[in-house]
Amino acid sequence: MKKIKVGIVTNKLDVNGISGVIINYCKYINLDKFNITIMAGIPISEQYKEFAKNNKINIKILASYEKKRIKYLYQLFKAFKQEKFDIVHIHGNSANCAIELFLAFLTKVKVRIMHIHNTRNNHPILHKIIYPFFNLVCTDRFACGEKAGSWIYGKYDFTIIPNGFDTKKFIFDNESRIRVRKELKINDKIVIGHIGRINYQKNQEYLLDIFNEVAKKNKDTILLLVGTGPDYEKIKDLISIHPYKDRIILYGESNDTASIYSAMDIFVLPSRFEGLPIVLLEAQISGLPCVVSDKVTKELDFGNIKWCSIEDSPQEWAKVILNQKINTNERIKVYDEKINIIKKYQIEDNVKELENIYLNLVQKNK
Repeated sequence: MKKIKVGIVTNKLDVNGISGVIINYCKYINLDKFNITIMAGIPISEQYKEFAKNNKINIKILASYEKKRIKYLYQLFKAFKQEKFDIVHIHGNSANCAIELFLAFLTKVKVRIMHIHNTRNNHPILHKIIYPFFNLVCTDRFACGEKAGSWIYGKYDFTIIPNGFDTKKFIFDNESRIRVRKELKINDKIVIGHIGRINYQKNQEYLLDIFNEVAKKNKDTILLLVGTGPDYEKIKDLISIHPYKDRIILYGESNDTASIYSAMDIFVLPSRFEGLPIVLLEAQISGLPCVVSDKVTKELDFGNIKWCSIEDSPQEWAKVILNQKINTNERIKVYDEKINIIKKYQIEDNVKELENIYLNLVQKNK
């Protein structure tokens, strides 16, 4: 049987949520049936380059989407024309991806999938202008969750493709907890944790204000921020003048977030907007009580989330955080207790569903 050629498009492949979803699916997809090429603008994470090299996944490195948009689009067009894909699967956050979809249309790609990962974008006016054209050039519609799909597709039908991952990896592990806390010299502290891309969306600036109020009330609290992103230096500068800077750890990027979740006591996510954040799934699987912005979809509440508004004062958030019950001994039980919710994000099952969709779409468009 001839392999189906799939071109996956994302504007960058650094360490972020969309890239993580793409890589998770590529880890498990049947490469005897599918030939996968990822096309992404720089920056490209070194760990993802290494993964692709070791797993027979092709990566075409394009110019920076942010800094050299025209060159990026020209290189993408050339790749579409050269590779003659059966499917182009574009990951993004808005109707602005219509340009990439149009390039696929021009190069006669029959299956042109848009896969939305958010509930709003940073260019709402452009999004509105392009929206009608977007629906003309898109043949099939995917979303990470109900809220994201309803936001962008409106009256059109769409398919939910869960942000699948290896869920078992995030089961609480006490040995990892002890090791990480020892490495960070926070053995006996209450660790308020956050993992995410450091940017406007994730709202770490507000989190620093929240921690200011938490730290005033409890001298044993530590804030642990994990991630990198465009606002990294800004957050670093804000930490340098924070009244409790000695109790804030700006960890940077990590290849072992599972161990870091185990080291935390409470997870906080004050996002301004979200699609379906994998970090919140991972944190809950690790048994962490979570305090989360009400801008995040409630589709993934296991029952241990306290929802707060980003319109509320930092004092209100601090009060909720400090009222969370910390019971480390109970955390290992969460996976088995919540398996009926968790299993729908198990990557092996998710990837089989995606493979069937790919096969059916190619068959339908022969």
